[in-house]
Amino acid sequence: MAATSRSLFGSALTSLAGASLRRPAPAVRAVTPSWLEARLTSSDLRILDVRADGQRAPSRRGPSPAYMKSHVPGAVSLDVRAVLFDEIGDVVSAPEIAMAMSGLGVGDGHTIVLVDAFRADTAAAAVWALARYGHTDVHVLEGGFARWIAEGRVVSREITRHRPASFTAKVAS
Repeated sequence: MAATSRSLFGSALTSLAGASLRRPAPAVRAVTPSWLEARLTSSDLRILDVRADGQRAPSRRGPSPAYMKSHVPGAVSLDVRAVLFDEIGDVVSAPEIAMAMSGLGVGDGHTIVLVDAFRADTAAAAVWALARYGHTDVHVLEGGFARWIAEGRVVSREITRHRPASFTAKVAS
């Protein structure tokens, strides 16, 4: 695999700096909790809870324990390491990412907001992987779920399921 198509999950922030990539790193655009709260019911928004759980077995399926405990209303759980990257840390193929995102109900016309814990390492890796395949309308919740909670915003324990959507993955030029 060519160096331009690789990004190790563990060093995603280093890769995002652009040192090992031949294309510029995507800008990580943040949204505030108040911005997100005002748009929770928007049909063109998809909220992906990407909080990582270091104890989670790679083969485990289903929402993360952190998501099950509580999450931003309307969010779906996305295990970035298992879904967007393969077992050696390379970004998955276009058909794999298209199938995964479509299955989560994320389509070409959706704005994505990624909710991480408080640091945005996992979200940054997801921003890079999604931009790699042409989806650039991706934002990160400023301060993550920790800020959402600290500001006393509503949380949910309901598992959100969206109808499958059409996500086109094409290598960005």
